[in-house]
Parts: sequence; structure tokens; C-alpha cells
Amino acid sequence: MRVHFVLAGILLLSASLRADVIHLKNGMKLEGSVAEGTKKGTVDIRTGEGAVATIPEAEIERIEKKPSPIDEYESRWKAIEPGELEPLSDLLVWARDRQLHSRVKILARKILEVDPNDELARKELGYVVFENRWILESELKKKKGLVRFRDDAEA
Repeated sequence: MRVHFVLAGILLLSASLRADVIHLKNGMKLEGSVAEGTKKGTVDIRTGEGAVATIPEAEIERIEKKPSPIDEYESRWKAIEPGELEPLSDLLVWARDRQLHSRVKILARKILEVDPNDELARKELGYVVFENRWILESELKKKKGLVRFRDDAEA
């Protein structure tokens, strides 16, 4: 019974990784990166948060191999021709939806090389329009006299 609670927790943690899918005999699914277990007759799965779960092979119905979001990102990135704005924007939205935060920032900077006024890229990098020009939101808050209080991100 304890294994099922652990598995449920791992399910929640692994939502952002979306690589291999382990289908368990009890109907549950685990997503992450699958490796051979450290003990004979087990399979290890690493979740998006870095946690590793060891699953007995007897509880596994099947393992579905899928590319990780990073692999898919790299494949899509390589297919984009230099200077193409729309595919970069599409990839940025796709990466944001999969919580690939560092890749989103890279894409936003790349988009700004093509179009310095691209609204999507500017917003992803923390910019807002103030007096008809782009300014970092944090700088605007300073100009308005707002300061962080007890790590309040809204200040």
C-alpha cells in the first residue's frame, strides 16, 4: 500500500518531464526517464524533479518509450532556419507550456535578434511598455518607488 502512495506522489512530480511512460498493472502511469533498476527485477524511473523511484517489474504492464521534451526541443530547434520568426515564436510557446524555462529565455533572446519589438519575447524576458518604450518591469517598479517586502514578488 505504501508503494501506491509513493507512486501517486511521483506522478505529480513527473508531470513536467514527459519522457518514458510506465503503465502499471493497477492502471496508474508514471512518466520520466526509465533506466534498469539497481536491484534485479526492478526498473528505476527519474522524474522531472530528479526523484528516482524503483518499481518492481512484476507491477509493470508495459513501458512506452517517448522522446523527452529536451530531445524534442533540440529536434525542433535544429529544423528552424536562421531569421525565421514564426517557428521561433511557436517553439517558445511550446517550450513555455512544457516548463523549459531556460530554453524559453534563450528563444526570447533569439527572437529579439530578429525583431527587437516582439511582444511575446519581451514579455517572456520581463519587459513592459512604459512611455512608448520597453522597460524591465523591475525597473518600472523601482521608478514608481515600489520595493520588495518580505520577498513579495508583487511589490
